Amino acid sequence: MPRPVLREQEAAGAAPRRVLVEEMLGFDLLGESDLAGLPGVRGALLRRLPVFIALGLEVARRRRDYDVVVSWAEKYSVGIAAMLMLCWRRPRHVAIMDWISKPIVRVPLRILRRGIDRILTWSSVQGEFAVTRIGFARDQITFIEHPVDQEFFAPMRQEPAIIFSAGETQRDFQTLIDAVSGLQTPTLIAASRIGVFNGFRTYLTDAQELSLPVGVTVKTMDPQELRRSYAQAKVVVVPLTPAENNAGISVLLEAMSMGRPVVVTRTEGQVDVVRDGENGLYVPPQDPIALRDAIGRLLAQREFAETLGRTAREDVLEKHRVEAFAAAVRNAAHSAARRGSEVSVERIRES
Repeated sequence: MPRPVLREQEAAGAAPRRVLVEEMLGFDLLGESDLAGLPGVRGALLRRLPVFIALGLEVARRRRDYDVVVSWAEKYSVGIAAMLMLCWRRPRHVAIMDWISKPIVRVPLRILRRGIDRILTWSSVQGEFAVTRIGFARDQITFIEHPVDQEFFAPMRQEPAIIFSAGETQRDFQTLIDAVSGLQTPTLIAASRIGVFNGFRTYLTDAQELSLPVGVTVKTMDPQELRRSYAQAKVVVVPLTPAENNAGISVLLEAMSMGRPVVVTRTEGQVDVVRDGENGLYVPPQDPIALRDAIGRLLAQREFAETLGRTAREDVLEKHRVEAFAAAVRNAAHSAARRGSEVSVERIRES
């Protein structure tokens, strides 16, 4: 969807801020929708290429106009790093990354790491992986908190009535379904596809293919429906398959931002947000009995559940506001520019 259309939706409060956050950074922007608008033969050729290659080529072409390039998403970061390494003189490259250990990322990154000057990540596990397994220096890794639109996902006055879950990547909805089977509280899952990474690639299946017992519903939702469902949740569950990345972070923070009590699978990678028993509950992977017990505890102990939710909202306001995220990225970009040049920096771009 074109950036102006998304921006209009976000400004009207119909969707969480993403484009507005990008604009908050104060950088020039280049993305897939911008490639679609490039004129002439250059634009036509770039649109025939995979997006990550096209972006890398366009960044390399414009490299003398900027002091710093900030990339967001692993495939774009790798593509840009490859193209910048071919340039004699290049801008500094700051990459926002959260799944560095994925083979399609880590293998080329071992070769192309000199094309990235600093990594920003909200995963302590992935940051450590970049140092110990890829070869980045520790001072090249900066931990930042994952953002959530605390204004769009704000507490709402609703009577909690459901168990709720949402998302796509690394979701273990079958364990959730087994856990809630027979409970009197209806369960609603917002999903269209389920993506499970098997070590080499992500396999997608249709969420409608799940075998659902009575009381469990699966449907797709727009952002406003999603927000209403969070508000109606007695418990928000983020069931995950074992993984090194912090899958589920967006849903987890959206629920916490709305002050809802959360239960999340403790995987190797999902360890940076929840403090067990303080702002949410952890359960072990693929354990429907433990998950059922955690859900039952929050359904039975409403005061405890509401305390978890209030603490979660406070944590979001303290650490995860989009304004704080934008400031952290700006600071990292300006710091990288200062390391690359002793002159003052006025021009910074984001790809």
